[in-house]
Amino acid sequence: MSRSSTLAILCITALAGTALAFPTPGPDVIVGDLHDVLAYGQTGGISAFSVGTVSCNIGNQRLSWISGNNQHPVIGTNMFRYKVVNGAGRFEQIGQSWLKHGFYALSGSLCSPCGDPTDGTQLGVGCSDPYSASLNGSQSNLGPRSQVNASTGYYPFPVTGVTSPAAIIGRRLQVRNTDLAAAENAGATYFVEGQYVSADECAYGAGAQFNNASFRRVNVSFASNQYNIALNSTTQRQKAAIFAWRDVIDSTVNIQEQDVRSDGRFIIAHKVTQVAPNRWTYEYALQNLNSDRGAGSFTVNFPCSALQQDVGFNASFSHSGEPYDNSPWAANFSTPGQVTWATAQNFTQNPNANALRWGTMNNFRFTTNRPPRNGTATIGLFKPGSGATISFGVQVPRSMSDFNADNITDFFDYLDFVQAFSDSSMTADTDGDGTLDFFDYLDFVTAFSAGC
Repeated sequence: MSRSSTLAILCITALAGTALAFPTPGPDVIVGDLHDVLAYGQTGGISAFSVGTVSCNIGNQRLSWISGNNQHPVIGTNMFRYKVVNGAGRFEQIGQSWLKHGFYALSGSLCSPCGDPTDGTQLGVGCSDPYSASLNGSQSNLGPRSQVNASTGYYPFPVTGVTSPAAIIGRRLQVRNTDLAAAENAGATYFVEGQYVSADECAYGAGAQFNNASFRRVNVSFASNQYNIALNSTTQRQKAAIFAWRDVIDSTVNIQEQDVRSDGRFIIAHKVTQVAPNRWTYEYALQNLNSDRGAGSFTVNFPCSALQQDVGFNASFSHSGEPYDNSPWAANFSTPGQVTWATAQNFTQNPNANALRWGTMNNFRFTTNRPPRNGTATIGLFKPGSGATISFGVQVPRSMSDFNADNITDFFDYLDFVQAFSDSSMTADTDGDGTLDFFDYLDFVTAFSAGC
């Protein structure tokens, strides 16, 4: 058996067990700094950037960094944007790059004194290695994400089957100009993220592969006929970019992590915002950190009595010859009591359908006339494997018939509604039109009879 196959099996075995507390045995690569950025210009309404990354080995063993085979890390970068739309915040991924292949590890001391210098084929214990934005944007040295299993760190080497990159933007961190334009993104805040994937550290398991992403805020400007980015604030180590929504923007955002057995990790963030009387916007962001199986559907509770308004979806786009489809997920309300966004085709029908792949994030949203309650979000995994779904506890719209918000529809709800209606309380304005009338009474009776 080859060394790379052994590493992949060991990594899956480690993920199947219980994660241990840090520090972990073995190598552990993190993004110690996002220290450098470059802008290359624009083509066809798309701008290209690159981000410099400094890796640190915070483990207790050296990390393999061999350029001539697949025993070196790969490095991906992403861009995200937060902005407020119609009174509710949205944290979205707006761009992604291909992967820089590591080729030589220096022995710097960014994260700690480097007492273990090497010959460049390994990253020493406590040592760091800088890759400039220029290196990470060198088109000829960038490989596709689609050939990398981020849950094991395995990829075939050398890279084959790729077309030559387009001038200026090919393979680099690509972002649509409409996602950067000041006129369309007033007050927006931007972030970049770097992530390392390494089979070597994964072989030791115990969670080292879950701390490999870091983010940093950037400023966006336009000059000399191109968009530019400049670093702002400091790098937030060992945090995927989705955490910026809560840790930098809004402390009331709820974030949870969920691991898929023998695979990788998903992170969900969500926020419910009351945007008007009897109107709430539900915003969910789901980031696939390193799950190879990916996600093919996203389902939340949605009562049949609720208004369906401003239903939306967002995903970053694959590019430069990646095989993945970029079709948006469609929302489906046909199953009573829920709404589901899903790929147009499942894995059997099309392995390259627009699943939520590792290193990317999707958003799901709607506005409705129902206030929040505790409910469930269910993620349907795209690739076959052990277990078809994972679930998160999230805020979802409360059914109209559950008037007293105890998560049970019973006669007490009916009595409470009648009392509120008799008292001319606007809580009985079930259709949310700002007027309390007999139509509200009819709406409630209909919902109560249907149990929704």
